[in-house]
Formats: sequence, C-alpha cells, structure tokens
Amino acid sequence: MHECTNRMQEEGSDELLLGQHELSGSSLELLLADRLRLGRRVRLLSVFECGLAALAPQLERFRGLAVAVLLANNNALTDLRPLAEAWGGTLTRLYVASNALTTAEGLQRLPLLQRADLSRNRLAELPEPLPAQLERLDVHGNELASLPSSLSLLSRLERLGLHGNRPLRQLPPLAALGRLTHLSCSFCGLARLEALPLSLESLRCEGNRLTALELAALPALRRLEARDNRLPALDVSACAALQTLGCADNRLARPPEGLLRLPLLRSVALAGNPELPDKIRADWAAEEMPALREALRLLERVEEARSALAQLQQQL
Repeated sequence: MHECTNRMQEEGSDELLLGQHELSGSSLELLLADRLRLGRRVRLLSVFECGLAALAPQLERFRGLAVAVLLANNNALTDLRPLAEAWGGTLTRLYVASNALTTAEGLQRLPLLQRADLSRNRLAELPEPLPAQLERLDVHGNELASLPSSLSLLSRLERLGLHGNRPLRQLPPLAALGRLTHLSCSFCGLARLEALPLSLESLRCEGNRLTALELAALPALRRLEARDNRLPALDVSACAALQTLGCADNRLARPPEGLLRLPLLRSVALAGNPELPDKIRADWAAEEMPALREALRLLERVEEARSALAQLQQQL
C-alpha cells in the first residue's frame, strides 16, 4: 500500500483513499463531488482492507473516472470482471492480494495493465491471453497447477513471482523474456528448470525437486537460492556476477564447480549436504569468504595429488 501511495504522490497524481467508514457513510458523496467539481481524475483508488466481497454499489459511481491504480488488497473479492468492466481502458496497476479469488477472469480485459499482484488467493489457473504490457506479475501463494502459454510472450516482463504454488510442476519456456530479471518459483514442486532468459539476475527456486540446474546461459545472475532440492552437482563457472549462492540441503558430493572463480561472491550456503567435506559444509558470510577460498584451494590440491597418484599407479 505504501509503495503505491508514495509513488503516486511523487508523480503529483490525485488519490482517493477509502476506508470502511467512507464506503458506508455519506462522506463518499462529498469526496466524489469534490473530485468531479475540480475536474480531477482519480489516479489511485484505494479500498484496502474494507471488507469488500464485490465491487461495492458505492464504487459504481467511479466507473466514469479514469482510475489507473486500484489498491484492493485484504478484502474478500471473488471476481475481477466488474473491475475490468469499470476501468478496463485505464487501469495500469492492479493490487488484489489476499482476497478470495478463485478465478482471474477479467484480467485479459485489461490491455494497459503493467503491474498485477494477485498473490495469496485461491487461483487454480490464469486466463488467456495475459495482458501484453505486463512488467510485473505476482501470483505467489495460490493453487496454480499450470501457467498460460501467453506468459512466454510477455516481452516487457521484468519480475515474476510464482512461489508457493504447490501443484505447479512445470514452467513454460521463458528464454524469450529478454527483460526478466527476477524469477521466484520456490516451493512449487518443480522437477526441472530450463530455457531461462539471459537477463536473469535473481533466481529463487528453493524447496522444489530439482536434480539438475543449468546456469551456463545466465551471465547476469547475481543471486541464486536453490536450497532444499536434490542437486547432486552444480556448475557456477559461467556466473561471473554471482554474489549470493544458496545451495544448502541438497545432495552435493563436491563443491560447486567454478566457485573459486567468482570475484564478487559475498555469501555461500553449503550446510546440509552430507557428502561434502566437513571443512566447507557450512554457511559462509562475507567476512568468511577468504577462509572458504583457502579451504577450496586446499581441496583442489588434495584432488590433484590423488589424481597424480592414480596415474602413477596405472603406469606402474
């Protein structure tokens, strides 16, 4: 709520912040009359935590106004279609987190939509097609089992929040999303992740069933959180920008490949990998990076010595 309000204030746009008192009393008439008398457009309409189960009859009066941002989190809304009918031609940001939505029908009728937060609802699917102008889409904490194919076509998408959709087993191809920098798909039951975009800077995929993770095509990656999966190995050699690496509670038998060649690395989580050597099986903070690097160099020398001994034994 504060992010939306502050941004609209900075842009000098009109706001109408309504509570339960305004919606149930005569003050709404005065607020509306004031906006209309001054000829102002309502750029931000907030009905945050007002107990609404539907587009309240009082809000029907705002249909003629150009509402660009609707903040309706923490209500009991079950249907987006009335909102699309009211402001389908003007709405650019929609915040309807923590409602009772079981369907997102109506979303496809918001062609100007750039940001949508539908998190913490009861959605089992998303409609086709998704609005082509979307830059941020957050649907975490729902019950999505699949994603629409049009997601792969959202060329403006920068952030995608999918975490906590337990039935979700597979993502559509995302490689063509050239602006996507943040992807969160933790705790979704995913068995694999593939065809990720080169632009990705942050990838959160904790708590899935991943047995492999291909990172060679992610040179911009700065943060990787892959805890609590089933990874037997990990290669971060191509991730020169990596600063944070979380791969605790996996099945790593060796340190991640290329770890010593990451100059910007500030934290590494390796605890909970029972097959790793004791000296590195821990979580390492920024001030502990020199100690980790020294332990990795020592392991490399030990491996080199073992390899040389094995070759010598073969020659004999």
